[in-house]
Amino acid sequence: MTGTQLLIPQPHTSASTETVGRHSLNFYESPSWFTTELLRHVPLSGVIGEPCVGHGAIATLLSTWPYTKQMWTNDIMTTL
Repeated sequence: MTGTQLLIPQPHTSASTETVGRHSLNFYESPSWFTTELLRHVPLSGVIGEPCVGHGAIATLLSTWPYTKQMWTNDIMTTL
């Protein structure tokens, strides 16, 4: 098996800095495929905390995860 380097580190210069737009309150919801893959590789179990629940993308999957005994969630209230 061979590995491929995905990112090549570049020296930081002011010319290489990009301006990226931000979502309101930095809201970036995790796609369900990512959470599903994470659960395949990271053995989460017991009481699981979701400190940035947003609209519940991760919490919804974790609530059906058979190893979740209890779950707590938290986030700021917003109307996105």
